[in-house]
Amino acid sequence: MDTRETLRVLEEQVYQKKRLENRIRYMQKEERSLREGMEIYERQAAEEQGDVDELTGRTLKGFLARLQKNTYQDRLSREQAEAAAALAKYEDAKARLAEIGEEIRDMTRQLRELKKAEREYERCLEERRQQISSQSGPAAAEMARLEKEAEAIRERKREVDEAYTAGKRVKALASQMERELGEAENLGRWDAWGNGGLLTDIVKSAHLDRAGSMSRSLQKLLSDFHAELADVVQYADVQVEFDELTRFADFFWDGIFVDFAVLDKIRGARWKVQELDKEMDHIVEDLGRLAAETEKALAVNTNAVRRLAAEGTV
Repeated sequence: MDTRETLRVLEEQVYQKKRLENRIRYMQKEERSLREGMEIYERQAAEEQGDVDELTGRTLKGFLARLQKNTYQDRLSREQAEAAAALAKYEDAKARLAEIGEEIRDMTRQLRELKKAEREYERCLEERRQQISSQSGPAAAEMARLEKEAEAIRERKREVDEAYTAGKRVKALASQMERELGEAENLGRWDAWGNGGLLTDIVKSAHLDRAGSMSRSLQKLLSDFHAELADVVQYADVQVEFDELTRFADFFWDGIFVDFAVLDKIRGARWKVQELDKEMDHIVEDLGRLAAETEKALAVNTNAVRRLAAEGTV
């Protein structure tokens, strides 16, 4: 048997392995469902048998039921039938669970053997790939083209993944910052209309401090993101800074004009963060799609390499 024929046999075994893995997952799902069902049937059987025991035992319920001679036997028969049905369901589930357990164990043993075939298949494929690459001719040229293409796709994937991760960090921090500014805005509105006081100012100041700290972190994340994706530079202008005089006046002089000035700054900062948050939604979504497309392109390339290795002429 030549190498290509060996690869075809091994490829069929790899396909069987995948089918077997899917079958095992399906059986394991059924196994979990049966275990849950058995618990329910066991409780039902115990409850139904409890009703039978009450009717036949020395209990007040049984005594009163036996006084009704015209209906007692029918009622007892019905309760006994329900108890037997619940028990039968439990026993059926128990038997099926045992069957499934044995099937899973048997398939797991088969899977261990097929995993060996998969490793051998990969080894043979790599050997064939190297043989083709070391020769001249159309197959070698196509292999070289595919490998060069794969290298470019992997590099693009790395860049896209890094930009996607950086974008998600920006999005997450922008959302947190917007929440902090929202809380500060609510308190500022309350304060501006004369309903606040020292406690309101303290809590509002805490929210602004956290937002300010996040702003500095956000600038760094945006800088990193810009390094990964140059076309997001227009979103880098986000600042939440309050001059010390205004902060001091807002904290110690509860004047309505100063409060309104601070409130206006909070609203402006929040609006800018909200805009950034919205834009990052679109950018991260686009990057996610691009990442999926790149992953798909790499899979197509990998399949082409494998097919050429399996069928190409050395």
